[in-house]
Amino acid sequence: MHRTRLVCSIALGSLALCTAALLAQDTKKNHTPPPTATPAQAATPPESQLPPGMTPEMMQQMMEAATPGPMQAYLCEDIGEWVGACSMWMSPNATPTTSKSSMNVRSVLGGRFIHQEAKGDMGEWGLFEGFGMVGFDNAKGEFQATWADSMGTGMMYGTGSLSSDKKVLTINYTYYCPMSKKNCAFRQSYTRNDNGTKTMRLWGASAETGEEYKMMETIYARTHTPPTHATHTDGKDNAH
Repeated sequence: MHRTRLVCSIALGSLALCTAALLAQDTKKNHTPPPTATPAQAATPPESQLPPGMTPEMMQQMMEAATPGPMQAYLCEDIGEWVGACSMWMSPNATPTTSKSSMNVRSVLGGRFIHQEAKGDMGEWGLFEGFGMVGFDNAKGEFQATWADSMGTGMMYGTGSLSSDKKVLTINYTYYCPMSKKNCAFRQSYTRNDNGTKTMRLWGASAETGEEYKMMETIYARTHTPPTHATHTDGKDNAH
């Protein structure tokens, strides 16, 4: 078992080094490639330079998976600072509590993911803060996300999709509930409104009936946007 893991680790390490070298070479040729650069622009090395057992076609697939494209560029459109007006329902028929919140969104890992950091006031629950990452897996063709916050010690993991009009991104999260002692689900959506605001909605199961209901809604308005965001394939993100 240990030998198998070691072989796999060496193989993956070789893939990572080879991919990194290729990305570095591409960066030297063009110091500020656009976030929507297509995988076809990346050169594939001769087969003799590849790790044993890897073909140029396999390396090309690796390059396609590693290259930021239209979906990553879509996520990066949310880069900036936002303030939100939040409404929260503790049960389906409860009167909502309202509060203010903020969110900072920045690009990480050369425009491949966005990092979201939120802060707010949960009323009787106290101050709230959380962070997560959202990306698009080119290989699987799906959005992926993680989330962690001050309301617990567990992490949430989700996958999602974009509506055909590219206005609504929906992520379906799973988390381990400390009360039911089983995996539970949250559904979250981000809607880009025509007036430039963004609405986040969160649905979860009622503790009484188990039926899904809207637990939270926050309308975000952007307060600051970096003038120009240049993404580099060397992993550095610069706002000029």
